[in-house]
Amino acid sequence: DQRGNVWAAQGTLAASALNFYAASDFASSGARTPSVKLNVSALSGCIPGAGALAFDAQGNLWLASLCDNAVYKLSRDLLGASGTINPLAKLTVPSPGGLAFDATGRLFVASKGDGRVYRFDASQLNADATEPAAKLGVRVSTDSANTTIFSASWLAFDSHGALWFNDFGANTYVSIPSASLNGTGSIDVQPGATVLIDVAALLENFAFDEQGGLWSGASSGKVMRLSAAQL
Repeated sequence: DQRGNVWAAQGTLAASALNFYAASDFASSGARTPSVKLNVSALSGCIPGAGALAFDAQGNLWLASLCDNAVYKLSRDLLGASGTINPLAKLTVPSPGGLAFDATGRLFVASKGDGRVYRFDASQLNADATEPAAKLGVRVSTDSANTTIFSASWLAFDSHGALWFNDFGANTYVSIPSASLNGTGSIDVQPGATVLIDVAALLENFAFDEQGGLWSGASSGKVMRLSAAQL
């Protein structure tokens, strides 16, 4: 979060859905016990339940549940003490993956169910929503006859406002230019860039650093960085 604390989602039923670790816990090595443990009443108990996390500008925490086909809004006012909390809102998304907010407060969700990136506008985020403002697909080919799209898994914005995602099966990072993130309905766009990674890598969640480099899990036991120039 903005204060450097760590929030961890638990993918099994053996522990709380969300665990909080204070930033001060990471000053040295060793085992850690979360100081706040939260469960979410709306989670059905399916596996994997709690998944991707993202904070909005107001400090509310958004949680994606892959098997519940839902993204939940959790009030910032309920995050400070252990217990079970009720979501403020639910967004319906087929098998949601990564979450990312843009500078205007729109929420983008990778739908692993259909490969597209769902965009929920800021005006949709205060109540339940079953349909996004847009469903963005990124074409694999510039050939208009080829309607195949990449399959989005995790999301992150770069400093230029382009939205990046990884396609786990294709071992590829793909960008959607900021100008292509608008519009409504089901939209297919051309990628701004595609970066193919060696087949030995297993692309999971990723993040950008202050120099524009992209950090990601790679092959077993390794973390990789792609420079801004490589992207």
